[in-house]
Amino acid sequence: LEATALQNGGNIALDTETRNDLLTHPYWSTYAKCVVQFRYRQWRDDDDFLVDYVGHGMQGAWAAYIFEQNSPTGRGLVYANNGNYWRSRLKGMAWIAVYEVQWKIGPASEASIGNSGLNTYFTPRVHGRSTNETGFQDFVDTPVVGFWWNVGEDAMDRFVMPHIWSRTHNKLILSALFPLTPCKALANVLRFKPLYYRDFPITPLR
Repeated sequence: LEATALQNGGNIALDTETRNDLLTHPYWSTYAKCVVQFRYRQWRDDDDFLVDYVGHGMQGAWAAYIFEQNSPTGRGLVYANNGNYWRSRLKGMAWIAVYEVQWKIGPASEASIGNSGLNTYFTPRVHGRSTNETGFQDFVDTPVVGFWWNVGEDAMDRFVMPHIWSRTHNKLILSALFPLTPCKALANVLRFKPLYYRDFPITPLR
């Protein structure tokens, strides 16, 4: 709920069109129209590469880490090539898929609050056809890229962070290193923990 509120709040605060649509269109009928007009049979949603494969990947990893925080069997796991680890992270990927469906077409989504898919238009950014900026792509790339982004941050905790923690426990320095694991850091903020917090001890490699 906090993650969804943060994303919707950002869209409302930063996007004039979102604010205008939210204030001028009837909620339920417009939402239903957006869901019906969503281009489920088209792959591209006409966003650029960074949005589709970096931004949505980070969104997926962030959702997976929230899932792991609330998983008694998953939150204490570090990167390891064994069944327990991969089962936990695959469950996280399934949660990303659920989260993304809600985010795109759910009752608190880009379709309902942002009215994504309502208008079809031509833009120089999309050549040769019109767009309403929807497509099936994000239902796939968010969980898949998010899964591997999450594994990558787990690997960072396994192989890099122990060397840093062995040299310093300064809270300001550890907080400043949040770009090494940005999705874990953001998920920590939502549970009111420090950016560098972990549910397991980070110990130096032997």
